[in-house]
Amino acid sequence: TGTGSHTSFGPTESWWLFFGRLTMDWMAGACLTSWHNQHIIGHHVYTNVVGADPDLPLVLEGDIRRVSKLQKWASVYRFQHIYLFVLYGVLGIKFRIQDLTETLWKQTNGPLRVNLPAEEPRRQLISKSVWFAWRILLPLVYFKIPLGEYVV
Repeated sequence: TGTGSHTSFGPTESWWLFFGRLTMDWMAGACLTSWHNQHIIGHHVYTNVVGADPDLPLVLEGDIRRVSKLQKWASVYRFQHIYLFVLYGVLGIKFRIQDLTETLWKQTNGPLRVNLPAEEPRRQLISKSVWFAWRILLPLVYFKIPLGEYVV
């Protein structure tokens, strides 16, 4: 998955854009553009640089995880190997929301400015709507699952 998620597979740019958008935007409900800016441009260029790497906290105090020795120690970090395991399980939800709130609306990703192609907002609204319909609405309607049971 390393080459796929780093948009570095296939013989041409149009090849990896097609499959990247198919898998990230349409199948996963995430955003290839957001991922590309956050991980490829942000993390790979500014690896472990506090204040520049989007994978690191923007501030050195108050984050729920300690990933840099520069962060001020808090006693809760003794248990991060337990609670982060659970929180990373819901990270996908955060990314799907952050794609809209940060990448599309604020045009940022962590400390980085995101330059979006003109068609990106329309593309993301359509792909996220289709993803929501087939991953959430269709199962609720087709299998007649009460909403309370589906969410839990």
